Amino acid sequence: MEIYPAKCLGCRYNIRDEHTVLDHPSEQLQLYYIQDARHVVGNCTLWWAIDANGYTCDLDKAGLFDEEFIKTLRENTDIPYPQKAVERAVVRHVRIESLRQIKG
Repeated sequence: MEIYPAKCLGCRYNIRDEHTVLDHPSEQLQLYYIQDARHVVGNCTLWWAIDANGYTCDLDKAGLFDEEFIKTLRENTDIPYPQKAVERAVVRHVRIESLRQIKG
């Protein structure tokens, strides 16, 4: 059972804490991550954060937005991507500074 990692602005539910996609009013609800295409951090994409409260490279801290919210976007640098497509593009890696901290 998949639990969304952020708040759906198009409904009254906090998806992370209160329900899964199966409990959502529309099981077919299409959700989107929104890229801020003005900036890239290293080689990482910059996403709108949860509740459209800033930006993040961490997909677990990125917001998910419904089609109604997407229709309100006005900047051509705010690019919506379907949730499932973005999650298929995730690459898992270890940062070198993390390893250096382990070595001491």
